[in-house]
Amino acid sequence: MLIAAIVGAILGAWMASMAAAAVPNSRLKQFQDDIARGKILLMVDVPYGRIEQIRGIIVGRHPEAVSGGQETRFPAFP
Repeated sequence: MLIAAIVGAILGAWMASMAAAAVPNSRLKQFQDDIARGKILLMVDVPYGRIEQIRGIIVGRHPEAVSGGQETRFPAFP
């Protein structure tokens, strides 16, 4: 019984992750047209206090880069 429960939990977790992987990311919808035209999307996760520094480094090396915005510094699910 215990082995069946463990195997069921593992299979359930695996199947749920496969189903979730097929769902498109809603945060990427605003970039879909640019991606389809061959542009590159770079998403960077940096500490909040270093945002401007990192942005300056990227723009300094790639002046064609355009900032698409930034997420809130507080997570949706703490």
